[in-house]
Amino acid sequence: MLVCCHFLIPCVALTISLERTWITSSQFALHLLFQANHRAELEALVVSPAYQRRGIGTRLLSTFLEEADTVGFQATLGASRFGRGLYKRFGFKDYKIMNLKLWEYEGGEKMGTDQHVIMNRPARELKG
Repeated sequence: MLVCCHFLIPCVALTISLERTWITSSQFALHLLFQANHRAELEALVVSPAYQRRGIGTRLLSTFLEEADTVGFQATLGASRFGRGLYKRFGFKDYKIMNLKLWEYEGGEKMGTDQHVIMNRPARELKG
């Protein structure tokens, strides 16, 4: 399935067709996957620290969800503690919380724990 998105971000205007797509700029990275099983997966949404708190993540997430709603797909993602509040504001609910022992991973020596949360937002009813 191909879905078209148009992103208007300061200094960046992109029109893309999505199946599995990476979008990157100096400001952000976005990775989306629209699957045949009626699930739109936000695989990555990263905004450069220099551009955070300017609404870029909110605009990217809004556009992604508008496209998911247009085709009646549920939306899923994996959230770090940094993005979880944003996703909750858009109606995402915790599906599974994973407690990570960072010291068990290469490069995580002398590090503590963190959480990664799988989140879901049900499909919206199609209009029309």
